[in-house]
Amino acid sequence: KVSQYFYNITIDESTDITDTPQLAIFVRSIDSSFKITEELLVLCLLKGNCTGAAVFKEIDTALEKAGVTYNRLMGIATDGAPESLCSKIIKFDHVLDNLVKAVNKAS
Repeated sequence: KVSQYFYNITIDESTDITDTPQLAIFVRSIDSSFKITEELLVLCLLKGNCTGAAVFKEIDTALEKAGVTYNRLMGIATDGAPESLCSKIIKFDHVLDNLVKAVNKAS
């Protein structure tokens, strides 16, 4: 159902009691009736180095399995950890273009 609407993702990387890095990916969407839904898309283990590339790979795999495309992604929220900010890998041109249009229209 999320694949039909605009959505944002929230990612949080943390380490469990056994020193295993884990990544939680949440998806929040809004439908045409302005009903907001939020769900845990996946909780996955990060193997090896916890890099931006590794985080992006997990996000990409989870979204693909859920049938969700990037063209409806409107935002991403992280805990601020550098590896969570995979901005060098994910391009947000479509998000920024829409944001600039909205701000200019409101001005």
